[in-house]
Amino acid sequence: MPISSMVKLGEELGDPKTKVIWIYHTGRCGSTALCQVFNALPDVVSISEPNCVLSLDQTLKKKALDENKPSWLSSSEYLKIYQNTIRLLLKPYQKEASVFAVKSHGLTTELNLQLIPKLFPDFIGIFMYRNPREQITSLYRVLKGLHPHEEWNLSIIRHPVLSLILPNFRLSTLTLAGCNDPKHLQWLFRKENKILSDEFIFAVIQFAETCFHYKEVVGKGVPIVAIKFELFQQNKSKFFEAIFHHSGLELTSEREALIDIALSEDSQKGTPLEKTVLAQKKINITTEMIDNANRYLKYYDLPGWGDSLTLPNTM
Repeated sequence: MPISSMVKLGEELGDPKTKVIWIYHTGRCGSTALCQVFNALPDVVSISEPNCVLSLDQTLKKKALDENKPSWLSSSEYLKIYQNTIRLLLKPYQKEASVFAVKSHGLTTELNLQLIPKLFPDFIGIFMYRNPREQITSLYRVLKGLHPHEEWNLSIIRHPVLSLILPNFRLSTLTLAGCNDPKHLQWLFRKENKILSDEFIFAVIQFAETCFHYKEVVGKGVPIVAIKFELFQQNKSKFFEAIFHHSGLELTSEREALIDIALSEDSQKGTPLEKTVLAQKKINITTEMIDNANRYLKYYDLPGWGDSLTLPNTM
């Protein structure tokens, strides 16, 4: 479908008429389990990590970077396409539902934090996260070995001769890291930072960038609340009570039974992220890697590797 036709169709549909719960997250923090719970409820349409938003963001971001444009999120073209992409994503479904629950793609949470409250202020926002060490370790376990081509790219950046021949060479994973802040991208693309940019640092960047933009938007008064994965681990009942209360949903005994059934299975079962699969994946995080992580966490004004993190508006 041509972009112009998509925009026209989105404008005809208009904003969704039902309640929308938008789940922002840092990744590896229980967001998939929450999405699975919402999917088990008969009056909810649950959408997990829509690729259409990711594709849009990466395409327009790359175009802006190639043209050396300082900001792409504020362009009228981007905003119009993004707004109507969301409208079409939330079009009426055959299932009779009074609620949409959308889990951001892990690489577009930063983008969605900046645009959803602006374009769709009635959406209910929930931000999920966990402490730095546990979050980054879990994400690194997933990422380790998934980008073998990046090792080749990194060898070019670190090579004393090739780096001079290709001074503007960038790691594609950095572009995909969900970083939507031109100032941050400029810092990340400095040579002293590029040479550190392996899969571990990619996990650090994704976590730090997401938390930064969450703090930024709630600092402006956007009514998004945060909830930690640690609460889910400690007390699932309180975890879901808090989420349902904030979302304006009644936590009935019938819904509690459906939640128990939904959580009885691994939310990542049958995928490379299944618990039994990841448990067999060995990683080694050295003192030097932790020192590098702390350097990035400090830049983003976040607690250090082994410290606890409590973001504003945490339930």
